[in-house]
This record gives sequence, structure tokens and C-alpha cells, in this order.
Amino acid sequence: MLEAVDAFVKRHQLLCEKTTIVIGVSGGPDSMALLDYFIQKKSSMGLMLIAAHVDHMFRGDESAEDATFVQTYCISHDIPFESAQINVPLYIKETGESPQQAARNVRYKFFESVMKQYGANSLALAHHGDDQIETMLMGIVRGAGRSSLTGIPVRRSFSTGSIIRPFLGITKEEIVHYCKDRGIEYKVDPSNSSHRYTRNRYRTQVLPFLKKEEEDVHLKFQRLSERSTEDEELLQSICKQKMEDVILQKCDKRMTLSVGRFLELANPLQRRGIHLILNYLYRSDSSIISSTHIEDCRHLLQSQRPSGLLSFPKGLTVKRNYDECLFSFENKERINRYTHRLEIGEVYDLPVGNLSLMNVQQNASEQMYLGREHFLLHPSQVHWPLVVRTRKKGDRIQPKGMQGTQKVKDIFIDAKLNRELRDIWPIVVDSSGTIVWIPLMKHAELPNAENRDQTKMILHFENYRHQV
Repeated sequence: MLEAVDAFVKRHQLLCEKTTIVIGVSGGPDSMALLDYFIQKKSSMGLMLIAAHVDHMFRGDESAEDATFVQTYCISHDIPFESAQINVPLYIKETGESPQQAARNVRYKFFESVMKQYGANSLALAHHGDDQIETMLMGIVRGAGRSSLTGIPVRRSFSTGSIIRPFLGITKEEIVHYCKDRGIEYKVDPSNSSHRYTRNRYRTQVLPFLKKEEEDVHLKFQRLSERSTEDEELLQSICKQKMEDVILQKCDKRMTLSVGRFLELANPLQRRGIHLILNYLYRSDSSIISSTHIEDCRHLLQSQRPSGLLSFPKGLTVKRNYDECLFSFENKERINRYTHRLEIGEVYDLPVGNLSLMNVQQNASEQMYLGREHFLLHPSQVHWPLVVRTRKKGDRIQPKGMQGTQKVKDIFIDAKLNRELRDIWPIVVDSSGTIVWIPLMKHAELPNAENRDQTKMILHFENYRHQV
């Protein structure tokens, strides 16, 4: 076994001399064998080793005894020992996470703190070839997509260095034989044989069949994992570059993308782009992402319908409105309604831009004020004062050049204005309640001016937050 592990470590350049390594040690055969492996390397390579153990408090006194067992072993071999007792059952109640996901989260958080404490270069974990097969198969069956073929990485960045997994090239059986030959004692967690957990069902029902068909099946899965990882890294790199032009807005709990720009991407990049977004938003819960979620998103974005809504696990919603698609965990925000009386010379900061009312110089050319962002008028054409407000139910405007009126709601729809903006878009009305102007969309048909010599007024709107 040692020769196989040494060859694997050398091929992947997992170790170098005079480095500090934190080793995750549960007390089971895998982690005890890993600890022994590094103890044998300690002197010749000048390694600084630290054993890290987490008691998840799932099994009461029994799990506490596991911690004592590991600590005693470390003391006898002069290995620094760091441990934590974390009430994971309580953590599950507070977060709603699955037992396995919750245990993983708290365990890795503790490992991260130990690495920082010692300034460690590596965190060594005892995942082996059988674990790799189980992980890849579960991902495929769950529908995680091609990314499931990458499986468990040999190395990945973490805390102050990297996570390394030297045992991915060997099997559980080899590890147990190694412990027996070396006289290494270990603890057995009874939950590892419970069919309550998906992984255990793969371990006891699927894995034996595969090994019977192909003795070194773990090596074939490992090679597939490594090749898929290389392919995926290249595609992910391309995808991240492309998505920079697709994503319009990004923060912790929400992300907005341009539908048009997204649809310009090739299908493989579309799938990875959605996965990147979901992975970013779900963070520690990214394991719940499946190919079904990704394809549902693509269908929504490719649909001829201009709007639609998807509801995903953990309260994530995916809402499309014309050329924008919002991924968000946030509840619908309270509508920020407003009403402002317009004063000459003042600039009003509105949720979607700035609005101002100014006098126009007598000699100014009207050509200067043509366009959707301006509205030039004579004071006698409206009832003063003017007010800017958000829309009301039943609002209608008589557009310039038309005999009848038109619903403001229909104007917003025709302009493909995002639903989230319709309730905060500015509408200018006079004191009689007549809608004078919908910035960037419609000018009203106003009566002729009574006195052409009067100083003209100009309404100006600067839309600096959203495209219309």
C-alpha cells in the first residue's frame, strides 16, 4: 500500500519537505492509517504534523470516547492534538441542513481555524478510492451533470493552503489490511453501516458489484475524475470570462443576468454559467443543485414568453422579466412609493434616476431639448404645481398625437419595463391629476400655450440605474 500511496503523492506533487500539515483524524481506520503514513514521513521530510478531531456529538459518550482515543494515540506519538466538541444536532435544528451536510460544514470550519492557528500548508484528509466511486456515482444518479464526473479533487485550495488526499489511489480494503499489518487500532462508527444514508447504500450494494466486475475499478474512476477535472477547469475558465459580460448585478443573496447576452453563449457554457450562479448563491448547500435545476433555468431563459418564475430549494426564486433574470433568496422588497412636489431648480433623487425642473433661457433652441429624457413646456399648458409620483391603479395618459388615452400599465408592458421597476418609475402629473409625462416613454398631448412669450420650462430625467 505504501508504494501505491507514494507513487500517487509523487505524481500529484502533494508533499514537499519541511511543511506543516494538519491531518483530519476521526479515529476510524482510514484516518488512523493516514496519520500513521505521515508519522513515517515526519522525520525524513522534516514535517510538522497536527492532528485535528471533531466530536459531532451524534453518539453521546461513544463519540467522546473516540476523541479520547485519538488524543491518547497522538500523545504516544508526540503529535500535537487539536479537538472541538460541536453540538451538530442542535446546529441541524437551527439551520435545517441535513446531518451529513451540517457535520461537514462544522468540521471544515474547525479545520480552517486549526490551519490558520498553525499557518499550515496542507490539510490532509483520508478519502480513498472507494469514496471516489461512491461520490461520482451519487452525483451522476442525482443529476449533478458532467461536473459530477470530477468527483473528489486530489487537491484544492483551502484556508492557508490546500486540502490534499493521498489515499484516492487505494481502496478501503487495502487500508484495513494496512492497519492490521501495522497493528494500528481504530474505532468503528456504527452509522457507517446504516442504510439510512445514501452513501452507505452505494457502499454496501453497488460497490461490491463493480469490484466483482473489475477489480481495479477504483483506478479507472480516479483516472476519469482527473481527466474530467482538467476538461472542467478549462471550460470553467472560459465560462467565468464570458459570464462577466452576462451578469448585470451581483451581491450575497441575489444576482441579475442579461437574458440576451446569456443566450449568445454555447450550450455547454450556458449550463456551467447557471451552475456558477447557483453554486455562488447556495454556497455551502451547493450539493442540492441538480441538472434539473439547470435545465429548468435554461428553459425559462430560452422561452418566447417575456416573463416567468421558478421556485428552487431553500427559498431561491428565479424571476425573468424581459431581458433580465433575477436569482434571489430575498423576499419581495417593500415598494418604495413616493410623491414629490416639483420646485424650480431642484434635483430629485429617485430610485431609478434624477428628475429636475428648470427654466429655459429665452434664446435657447428647442432642438437642444428633443429626446425621451426631456419635456419642454409652457407654464400655461399645465395646472401648477407639478408633482412626480409612483403609479396608481387605473393611471392613464393621452399621448401626444393621439385622440384617446392609454393605460400606463400597457405603456410599461410595451416598453418591456421590468416588473420590479413599474411600481417605482416616475410619473409627472399636474395639480388636476393629469399625467403630463412618463420619462423616457410618453409625452402627453397638452393644450396650446396661452402666452408664447412666457419663459419655457424643461423637465429633465437622467436614468442612471436601469436601461429602458
